[in-house]
Amino acid sequence: MRLATLLPALALCAERAAAALQYKGADISSLLMLEGQGKTYKWTDGYVEGFEWILQKSGANSVRQRVWVNPSDGVYNLDYNVKLAKRVKATGMSVYLDLHYSDTWADPAISVYQYTLSVCNRFASEGVNPAIVSIGNEIRAGLLWPLGGTSSYYNIASLLHSAAWGVKDSKLNPKPKIMIHLDNGWDSGTQLWWYKTAYLGSLKYSLGQLASTYGKQLVVAETNWPVSCPNPQYKFPSDTSSIPISAAGQATWIKNVASIVAGTPGGVGLYYWEPGWVGNGGLGSSCADNLMVDSSGKIRSSFNAMTPVVSHGLVILSDEIIVKILHSCRYLEILQFAITCKRHHSIVAETISLQLQIELELNNLEVVTGSGTFGSNYALILEELRRYRNAWLDLDIGGPLQKSMNGQMVKWKLSEGYYVAVSLGRADDFGPHSLQSIPLSDSVPRDPLSFKRPFHEFYVDYAQDLVVLANVKMQNKQYGQIELLSAETGLFHPLARCPLLILRVDFKINFTRYETFFLSVMHNLLAIQIDDDRTPSYELLIFDWKLGTLINRIRPNSGCGMSDFAFLDKDRLVLVSGPVNESTDSHINASSEFTHWAHITTHRCGSIQPNSNFRISGNRRSLWLSNSLQLRAGPVPGYTTYSKSVGFAHPHVSTLCLPLILEDLSEDSIEDITFKIFVDVERLLRCMENDSSVIPWSKWGPHTTRWFLDENRVDTWSRFMSGFRYIRLDTGGFLRPLYDLSVFDFNPWNARQRDTDYLGTAEYRDELKEVVSKGTRLITPIPTDSQGSRGLVEIIDSDLPTVISRGFKTPVVSSLPYRVVTKSQTSWAEGWTVDGQHIVGINAIDPDSVDTTDGLGEGPPSKVVIYKLQA
Repeated sequence: MRLATLLPALALCAERAAAALQYKGADISSLLMLEGQGKTYKWTDGYVEGFEWILQKSGANSVRQRVWVNPSDGVYNLDYNVKLAKRVKATGMSVYLDLHYSDTWADPAISVYQYTLSVCNRFASEGVNPAIVSIGNEIRAGLLWPLGGTSSYYNIASLLHSAAWGVKDSKLNPKPKIMIHLDNGWDSGTQLWWYKTAYLGSLKYSLGQLASTYGKQLVVAETNWPVSCPNPQYKFPSDTSSIPISAAGQATWIKNVASIVAGTPGGVGLYYWEPGWVGNGGLGSSCADNLMVDSSGKIRSSFNAMTPVVSHGLVILSDEIIVKILHSCRYLEILQFAITCKRHHSIVAETISLQLQIELELNNLEVVTGSGTFGSNYALILEELRRYRNAWLDLDIGGPLQKSMNGQMVKWKLSEGYYVAVSLGRADDFGPHSLQSIPLSDSVPRDPLSFKRPFHEFYVDYAQDLVVLANVKMQNKQYGQIELLSAETGLFHPLARCPLLILRVDFKINFTRYETFFLSVMHNLLAIQIDDDRTPSYELLIFDWKLGTLINRIRPNSGCGMSDFAFLDKDRLVLVSGPVNESTDSHINASSEFTHWAHITTHRCGSIQPNSNFRISGNRRSLWLSNSLQLRAGPVPGYTTYSKSVGFAHPHVSTLCLPLILEDLSEDSIEDITFKIFVDVERLLRCMENDSSVIPWSKWGPHTTRWFLDENRVDTWSRFMSGFRYIRLDTGGFLRPLYDLSVFDFNPWNARQRDTDYLGTAEYRDELKEVVSKGTRLITPIPTDSQGSRGLVEIIDSDLPTVISRGFKTPVVSSLPYRVVTKSQTSWAEGWTVDGQHIVGINAIDPDSVDTTDGLGEGPPSKVVIYKLQA
């Protein structure tokens, strides 16, 4: 039985000595084999990441790898280990090679030298320089039998001498440390015989004897501790009786073994043996489970004991200095620090500024610079932020407030507390002439703006006093016209050097199409996408609107394709793109080229390439993507989304929503399959940190997305996303007086907050599991009490994945956690939109005036209904 731990107990305050260990790691030799079987590894929040990165980010600095000479299946051979070692090196951890030699070599003394030399030279040629090379594995009974058996220690010494010179003569530079690896380190007699009682005291005595006898550095190369051991073959050591058989016991065992190693002169390292071998939890012992991950690959709480946040130096730092250091850390690092000991927990729990920092990051918010009012302080801001979060969790909304519009609305947007809409003018116009703005709550009313010429698309940025109008020049439909105007006066914007931009494209712009132009503004950046629905194709142009200069151009590599885009933050643009009439993968591309300015006055310029390309699972050959892709995200990063004593903004987009339609154009069937795909941007950005090239679906999709089947195309034009939240109305039954309103929250942390299931019947929970697993939650009505004030809450964690088989070559698995709160008593409206503190119904009907027997009556609806968050 290997008694185990993964790393020294650096996460416990008493483990100051453990922090001094030079090598802290694990043997993960089986990782590539397990990944080939489809195994993945994830953090406690469900985020999937390479196991080597989980180790490194948890505090490991070294990985042990077993190298076999010629295994029949290739697992653990040289090529296998070179591939694994390159991944380990990419994390910054060192490599410890454990060489296993062959008993079938004809001349073992020569072969062991040549083999060791060739292995070391191969690693040198691949750019990997191991820190440790073990010449033989568990050689208490000798090596390379029969020549190297214990009947002749002279032969054993000769073989080890040859192996050592194979390392020394290699091209590795600097030379690695050479290790002799003996098993049964608990028995000092065995160890001294070479240089059965597994007591911690025996280990301490054995290591001490080795250190005093040989004066060499010592490493505990294999050890573990079980989380389950119902039928142990041997009794546990008497001095471990206080250690529980659990993940908490693993952490305790870490402290004890690490303290012994670090307290021994020359004690430099500790490695856990195969902590992630899912499917082999016993690891060769009589205990059922010795792993530090569960059966799904999720790390156990004992991983907290690996975090290297405690060192002797921190003990002498004042609380004030520690707080300043923590303010430069991410929230996850702060939380890991807080669990290391009581003092650190108190520092984090009692420091309001750290609590505020954690709360802001968990909700992807930041305080808008300069937005503070008199009397604002950290405690007040934290209280307001928590009230805001809880109001959304409980869907605590007031209203509805109804407001009327002039004319029939054809386009609308939300912009910083205003509902901005346009309506058609004269019958002979090709577009609207004016903008109307309705304050949603306390915003100052604005006068309507009228313009000389009709326009096809508009964008409003009140923070910059900017209105952008897009139009097609009717004389030559290859030309588009962009006007940059003041939102206050309707005249040319005073900061725009070129307030009228004329764009020429290589196709005729379809002026009759409802959406031909797509506009977005991020501070001084103006992105303009013009679609060619005949090819189809598109041009995406990015300008500095103040300077009037073209910065970059994006178009399909093949000249054909479709796309939609959004600004992720001030530096990055995300583009979802798809092929035309091909059953190949779609892509989500992320680019951050906007820091490279270029003064270009013509559209005939090179097209930039994405920094990262995230592939989406391929569809069946009989199904093609529809000729439109739409990406939904909001609000614009950096702009105030909620305001009290300070303003709050999202530093980057929280969740992307991709409505995706597959069209069956085969001769025997005409059927569309509609999906909604929700993408967690934080997890997407983490993938970009580790891999900035083409990233296959299997590496990012399952844990970063959640897929739904859908039948509703109405909200493809409604702006239904804000932050992590997506709004949805039950569409069952036309013109009922009241409807059920659901808010889906895709913040993984919120999915675990306030998790009381207010409709907690076993029958409903079983039904919900089936609905979620099939991806039909959006199209399945749920039972609610129309008079209920608290609403229905559903919690869907990553352990309940959605599996979509319809329309794809292989099933699409997605497991992004989400939370749903549903309330009734919502008015009917044609479409819905949402911002940080409002839910707005568009073209609404007063429920008191609805006659469900006679229908709508005469006249188009021209009202909006506004529900305001009660925070």
